[in-house]
Amino acid sequence: MPHSPKFLSTVIFFILFTAGLILAAHRPLWNDELYTVVSSVHSLSYGKIFAGQVDEGNNCPLFYLMQKALAGLAGYQVPAAWLQGQWDVRDFPSQILLRLVPDLFMSLALTVIFYFFALRFSVVTAFLSLFLGLTNQMVWWYWVEARPYALWVFLTAAQAVVFLEIILRSGEKRPVSGLWRLLAGVHLLLSLTVVFGAVQAAVACALLWAWGHRRWTDYSLLLALPVLITAGYYSQAPRYPLWFHQTPEQLIRDSISRDRFYIFYLYLAALAVFGLQRMTGRLGFFRGDALLKAVPFAALTAGMLLSAAAVLALLLGKASESHAGFPVSNRYFIYLAPVGVIAATLAIHSVWQSLDGKIWARLIFLSGTGYLLAHRLWKVIPSIAGHYPGVFSP
Repeated sequence: MPHSPKFLSTVIFFILFTAGLILAAHRPLWNDELYTVVSSVHSLSYGKIFAGQVDEGNNCPLFYLMQKALAGLAGYQVPAAWLQGQWDVRDFPSQILLRLVPDLFMSLALTVIFYFFALRFSVVTAFLSLFLGLTNQMVWWYWVEARPYALWVFLTAAQAVVFLEIILRSGEKRPVSGLWRLLAGVHLLLSLTVVFGAVQAAVACALLWAWGHRRWTDYSLLLALPVLITAGYYSQAPRYPLWFHQTPEQLIRDSISRDRFYIFYLYLAALAVFGLQRMTGRLGFFRGDALLKAVPFAALTAGMLLSAAAVLALLLGKASESHAGFPVSNRYFIYLAPVGVIAATLAIHSVWQSLDGKIWARLIFLSGTGYLLAHRLWKVIPSIAGHYPGVFSP
């Protein structure tokens, strides 16, 4: 069926993946990508990568194993000039091949979010989520970065969607055992992708526990195993001094922009009025329970933001005053990008649904959110054009 969620999602995935190939073709590999392919993918065996002997701040092996396997299947050889330290030499085949994995996973991340909203809510809501994803600058900056970030974004999107589906199905009294196993698998892959994966697993598990899923044995695979794996890799990870080039607020806002926070505030204000309405039995402004259905994900978003704040506080306490080492990068918090996309989509959808029959209220809400969305598009276009000058400008 041409308008089914599966059909639309498939078409969107291929469009996104093709767009990623175009981006990869027009942007030369840069220092960090070259270091990864030369020092990690090329120089290390599968065993050493799996053992966490990658000489990078994040030594979790999944992405590097994927890159090495792809290079082996394709018969790829790192250009001799790169092995000799001449990293300013451009190699077009490398630009494409080494970026297939990140292109795949960033395209999948946006598609998974689109498919969830198309299946669970409406096609209009799904396209809203796609717009919100494509106006997030972190998506564009790391779409074809030949490093683990796109994989991290995809697994975070998968975690968020499965978490939300578990909560929704529980409220509908539908079985969730299959989803529970799926979430455990996602958490396992997160722990093999990035050290911070265990923190994400802990946030999701704490909320599942709070929402009534309290069988201890279920958390052995969902949380205990990912934490053990992460602890093992973190114990071997190299430690580099860090310093702050941006403020903590700027580091967060690169993944969740200020206008998205305004959308969250609108939702929280609506939820507060709805709660007052329920307590007093008056007003009658908001209808139905659409606002309540978004509460679990609002809690997940808050948990992820608090986890980022905790990491920032820890880094601030250890920051190098002499600017030795490396600056703290916005990519350390890229997992907030898919969470912010889903949260903003849910916020807009739930407030809109709760205003059913309130034509003027809907018009005012549409005007306000429309301005915020247009403002974000206007701001992100120059950022995208600057990052891919060969694609979007002469």
